[in-house]
Amino acid sequence: MQFKVSSILLALAAIASAAPARRKTCVEANRYGSFAVVPSTVAVGGSVNITTDFTCALTYLEIVPKYIDYYIEVLKDDTTNANHEAVVMLERRLFTTTIDSFITTIPDAYYFTTATYEIRLYITYSMNGTAGIPYWQVAVIDGPLNITGISSS
Repeated sequence: MQFKVSSILLALAAIASAAPARRKTCVEANRYGSFAVVPSTVAVGGSVNITTDFTCALTYLEIVPKYIDYYIEVLKDDTTNANHEAVVMLERRLFTTTIDSFITTIPDAYYFTTATYEIRLYITYSMNGTAGIPYWQVAVIDGPLNITGISSS
């Protein structure tokens, strides 16, 4: 009896280890990528360096971006200006490498001192549907941005 139990356990272990299951080793928050904005506090007209790392998306989820769009938006939970501001596009980039890094300027747009801003990154990528036909999806990641020197309140 003991021989049967150990044989069954060994067989199950062999089957489990032989299965090439893809292991997810990235944290959930980085599934589409991670990015940093330096400095995260910047004056209107000032420069920021934005660096995005797509290692997790490429390696573990097989997401290959086509377009990478960077925007300044009012934080969705911000109720002080009722989200009446238009979205400001910082840059549209084509995906070329695992690490996307560039320097851009915070444009002299209409900002409000009472609003809370963030940089939102929209990642457009192709996936195969249930019939194997590709379609486009858009994932979003965001990070804080504190804009100073606002004169249009």
